[in-house]
Formats: sequence, C-alpha cells, structure tokens
Amino acid sequence: MDYKQRLKDILIPNKKGVNQKKLQKILNNKNKYSNIFNFLLYKVYNDSTSIYETLRRIQLNIDIKPLCPICHKPVNFIGKPSKMFSKYCSYSCRAKDPKNYNNWIEGQKKYNKENYGVEYNWQRNDIKELRKEKLIEHYGTIKLYTIPEIREKIDKSVKEKINEIRSHRNKTLQEKYNVSSIGQLIALPEIQAKINETKRKNKTFNKSQQEDKSYELIKNKYSDVIRQYRSDIYPFNCDFYIPSLDLYIECNYHWTHGEHPFDKNNIEDNKKLQIWKSKNTKFYNNAINVWTVRDTEKLDILKTNKLNYLIFYHINDFYEWLKKQE
Repeated sequence: MDYKQRLKDILIPNKKGVNQKKLQKILNNKNKYSNIFNFLLYKVYNDSTSIYETLRRIQLNIDIKPLCPICHKPVNFIGKPSKMFSKYCSYSCRAKDPKNYNNWIEGQKKYNKENYGVEYNWQRNDIKELRKEKLIEHYGTIKLYTIPEIREKIDKSVKEKINEIRSHRNKTLQEKYNVSSIGQLIALPEIQAKINETKRKNKTFNKSQQEDKSYELIKNKYSDVIRQYRSDIYPFNCDFYIPSLDLYIECNYHWTHGEHPFDKNNIEDNKKLQIWKSKNTKFYNNAINVWTVRDTEKLDILKTNKLNYLIFYHINDFYEWLKKQE
C-alpha cells in the first residue's frame, strides 16, 4: 500500500492544506490508527520535527529537508504557505553569512550617517559619552590600562595571542620549509633568489637616496657596473661590482653599519654595542646584527678570498674616490 498517497487522500484532500479534524481524530485514537500514526511519526522522514511537518512535506513532495548553507545542519520548519523552512538553522549562522553581515554593516552605517552624521557607533558622541559614564561608574576612570588587574589581563591576553601566532607560524615554517625562524627562511637560497628577482623587477633593491646617487655617478664612469651583484666567491648582494676592475664596492652609509667595521677588541666599539643592546628594540637589534655579524661575515669573505674591494661609510669618501678615477 502506498501510505503516502493514502495519507494525502485522507488528510490532504485538496490544496487548502491538512484536514485538522481528521488529523486530530488520528492523534486522539493512536491505538486505533496505530499504523497511520507510526508511519507518520517514524517511517516517512526521520528528520521531521513534527507530524505536521511530515504531512506538509508529503503534500509538497519535499523528501530532502533543506540544509543550512553555513553549518549544513537541517533548517527549521516554519509551515507557512509562503515559507515552509527557514533559510538558516539559527540566528548565529544567519549572522555568519558574509552577505547578511555586509548588508547589516551597510544598514548600520546608513542609519548612523542619517541620524548622527557618522558611519560607526564608536564615532557617535552619545556613545562616547555613555561609555565614559559607564567606565567612571564601574572603574572610576576612563583609562582602563591604568588599572593594574585590567592591565595584567590585557597583557596576558596579548601575550597569549602573540604566542599563538608565533606557534602557528613556526609550525608552518617547519612543515613547509624545515626551518624554525623567519631568518632561516630568508637565508634559504631559493627564497633569496625569489626576493632578489622581485627586487630587480620592481627596482627596489635599495631605497637609500645616497646609494642611488652613488649609482648614478659610478655608472657614468663605469658603464659595466652591476648593482646588487652576487657570486660564488662573494655570496652576498654587493652594492656595486665593476667587472672591468674586478672590484666589489659596498656602500655602508646607513648608521646600522656603525660608521666603520666592528672590532670586538675595541673599547669604543663595545661601548656603542652596549648602548644599542640597552635600547632593546627591533631596529637596534637589527643594527647589532648588521654591524657585528653580517658586515663582519662579508669582510671576512672579502679578505679570505683575497678579493679586490672597497667599503665606503660616508658618501663624501665615495665622491673623493670617484674623482681620483678621472
């Protein structure tokens, strides 16, 4: 027996919907109509939330219940002729839909613009004043960071977030490149090659105006000069290399180069190094690495391989040398 068709004939005889009197009669006499009741409740759609939903689905031939486009869970039955099911399973999923979120944001911005002359709530003067009042009422100040327990909580939260980001970054570096830091990643030959190629294409090898000026002058004298030259015997990006002279030139004009080669046995150099270390900032830590490590490695290679080289720490010294070449 086709129970679906039989139910249609009994409970849904026309397009007006479910015959409520007959349905109530079945529900009130479950023992008598046990076959129909059990079929409605268990055997038609196991994802229906009610007998009425089952009947409406039978009527409209909805064998597959719609799913939420966000989480893919079954949506809610509404039962209205114009709308049988909700589009989302919850308000939470509705809010997560980028289209709805963007529409809501634009609606908020339009409302605020029309009523308060600004786009965002935090720009509204009434919101600002209310926030100040609440902060003073609860904390006695509008500067939350001055409250020790709140400052401690903020700092803890920031540190946890930073550690989480670092952990994820390090995991990615290890999995993709088998390195444990950004510095090691940049040092990889294939990464260096990509960086150099990009810089050559964009002509952004060095943004120093002094070095740019030096290049403009030296290429007028030596047309074969190569900028950012790298070789097997000098595996660094040398500022200028002149093939006709087989000459490597480094222009260490920036303060991070210490104005002269670092000497670990020099008292003044060590004083300067301690001052830089005491700063404990990203810029000074980078300068320490450039002056005491990177530049020292370059000089050692130049000397070890007995290369023809010049290092200029002031652009005037470069000008003087260039004049002598005339």
